[in-house]
Amino acid sequence: MSDGMDTLGQAISNGRLLFSESLDMLMSAHIRMFGTPNTRGAIFRLEERLTERLLKATDRHSDPTIYHEKSQENELER
Repeated sequence: MSDGMDTLGQAISNGRLLFSESLDMLMSAHIRMFGTPNTRGAIFRLEERLTERLLKATDRHSDPTIYHEKSQENELER
């Protein structure tokens, strides 16, 4: 079963959605549901937590061969 974070991670990995757009959607949804955090530090920590979870969800759906091919290309250029 897939949750919303996995769905966003998959969309980012497939190039259908930008990471920044996804993070903005998550921040907006959190604020609508729970209200705006009361300090700048709390907002920053919320963004950090959401960023970390979204990165993990994106990584779960990424094709590792893409990164391997890019690193091989970089090696050939040196």
